[in-house]
Amino acid sequence: MASFAQFVKDLLGGSSSNQDNAQRDMLALTRFEGVCRAFEQMESQIPVEWLKNGVPVATDTISQRAAVFYALASARMQLAQQLHVSLLEDQKTAQGQRASQARLDLEELINQLDVLILATQSELVQSNSTEGAWEERYRLREVLNTSILTEESEESEDSLAHVQAVHNGTRILLEKLQQELHQRQQTSSTTLLTGGKLFLAEAQHAFDTLTPLAAQLNVRPGLFVTHNSAVHKELESRLHLVTQLLERAAAELAVPGVTKTSFWKNLVGEPQLKPSNAAVSSAQPWKQDIWCMTSPLFMQTNSNNRRAEQAVRKMWQADPDPAKTWKLYLSIINLERQGATSRKESYYSGCPWVDIWQANQNVQVGQEQVRRGQEFTLHVEAEADGSFNRQIIVANFESTDTLDYCDTEEEGGH
Repeated sequence: MASFAQFVKDLLGGSSSNQDNAQRDMLALTRFEGVCRAFEQMESQIPVEWLKNGVPVATDTISQRAAVFYALASARMQLAQQLHVSLLEDQKTAQGQRASQARLDLEELINQLDVLILATQSELVQSNSTEGAWEERYRLREVLNTSILTEESEESEDSLAHVQAVHNGTRILLEKLQQELHQRQQTSSTTLLTGGKLFLAEAQHAFDTLTPLAAQLNVRPGLFVTHNSAVHKELESRLHLVTQLLERAAAELAVPGVTKTSFWKNLVGEPQLKPSNAAVSSAQPWKQDIWCMTSPLFMQTNSNNRRAEQAVRKMWQADPDPAKTWKLYLSIINLERQGATSRKESYYSGCPWVDIWQANQNVQVGQEQVRRGQEFTLHVEAEADGSFNRQIIVANFESTDTLDYCDTEEEGGH
């Protein structure tokens, strides 16, 4: 599901590596069972009233450090459970024949959980026992500074699959925590749940803001094939922020008020967007790829069409508000993701040669009402008089042998 460790190159190929991968998968699953038992044992030592009432201000038996370590362990157990499911799914597919990213991630996360659980148990026995030499011995700061879910994957054919899995995983975890919050609201004080509620709201907003870029995972997968691409880095950077917020939300649900303690703030800090060297932001993919709205079917036979490239480039240059154009296109992509529309195996003949969709139900696309069964597309064009049109075309489309480059010449095509 996520990435905490880089791919190990000598595990990617060869029959002997396949056997090693299977053995390491089994070991990771066994270790996960062990860390689950250790977590349950540790959790049984936590006073029930502490979980209900939040972090104690000061007691002789429980320190703020214990609260933070327990909350962090609880949050990362949520992540580990998602990785566990992903690893089991990987084993059922061809992915299980090579080094599974879910397994590599789970291995790293188990190492973090081992330290966090031990730290919590130590603090429950003696307050502040994890300071100084203990902290250095177990590299506590290094464990807590390890990125969750978004460490860059090795540049390989798995880069696309990895970023797709991270995006899906954060969505699933967000929904899971929202359900948990709803259940807790039935029995707990609303005030105690304020922190978790706020972090979840921030996580939902951050997730929504990356949706335009994530929509391109299926539409323009070539943008994400290598993790060094600007778009790939931008998406991973934004997913990093989402998972930081999810960790804090999960920690707050485990121990209300924990993120407000001085020790949490000193040790974990505030969620931040990872610095990105991306040349473009997720809101401006057309600056990275002028073909971002063009049908993949068109690209299969016209990738070297210089005239088409020039036409698309001029279209974007003439667009007075490309963000508005992109937003209209994304509204179609979102309808497709929801199942409200289906992409046809054809594209519109006019530049920028966008796909044609069929409505599976009555939908509104831009200002147009499209009834179930109707076909539609998006056409964008700079007119000779200087005006610029973004038009949803609803029609019964027919095949044609010409391409419209939005100029005076025509050339054979779909």
